[in-house]
Amino acid sequence: MLYPSYSHDPPEPPEAIPVVWAVPVAPPDDFDFDFDEPPPRRRRKKRPPPKPNRLIPLFVGYGVMLGLLLVSAVLTVMAVVAQNVDVSEEYANWVMVSFEAACTVLVGFVALAIGRVRPHRSESQVRIAAWTVAFPMLAVLLVVNIGFTTTLRDLLKIQHVAGPGLTLVTFCIICLQPALVEEWFFRHLALGTLRESVGVHGAVWISGAMFGVAHLLNPIGIPYLIGVGVCFGYLRVWSGGLLLPMLLHAVHNVAVLVADKMM
Repeated sequence: MLYPSYSHDPPEPPEAIPVVWAVPVAPPDDFDFDFDEPPPRRRRKKRPPPKPNRLIPLFVGYGVMLGLLLVSAVLTVMAVVAQNVDVSEEYANWVMVSFEAACTVLVGFVALAIGRVRPHRSESQVRIAAWTVAFPMLAVLLVVNIGFTTTLRDLLKIQHVAGPGLTLVTFCIICLQPALVEEWFFRHLALGTLRESVGVHGAVWISGAMFGVAHLLNPIGIPYLIGVGVCFGYLRVWSGGLLLPMLLHAVHNVAVLVADKMM
């Protein structure tokens, strides 16, 4: 073969690339797999059951709250017996402020012991409906409250003593503080923790009953207050937050103070 003229040596032909053939490997003896059968579906992990110890700090804190309420009542009665006169408004306010401060600290400790409470999701249409019916419902509750209390006083021959009315002090310790702290405890910690064990409806009714019994110094109003607690509980679930029940609680107590002074 003739090569064309080059100024240097002609190129060498490329070397042949070796071919490596794959050798099949026999499956093991215990290999049992049907290629026609679809692979097994991956199972979803079940949510672990709620921890029962989350209820322990809730009910312990609730018991301590009732104990603090009884202590404040005993201090007031002791002052009346010691002085043999009516307790001054200033002394009653100091007792109430001390009780509310102790309850605020107590609820903070209960919240730390319980930990994070899983929020309840609510659809936008349900939230709008909750805010729409909330204040008409509050008006009905106030009418029921006044009628229920007046009827019981007449039946039991209880003389009505007008309260201090709406002042800056009563607004802070009767309207603002309970609206924040009590709703945080009953409609967030209690309702949210109980929901893990008894569901939404059971949690609403149990937390509502706890709310009513927590006003044991007003025994004739406990049935009505249980109903208020249940209504606020459902509004808290439907609205998806605490803002609505807190606002309703404050407005309710303001209206009660004004009505009590006028009656």
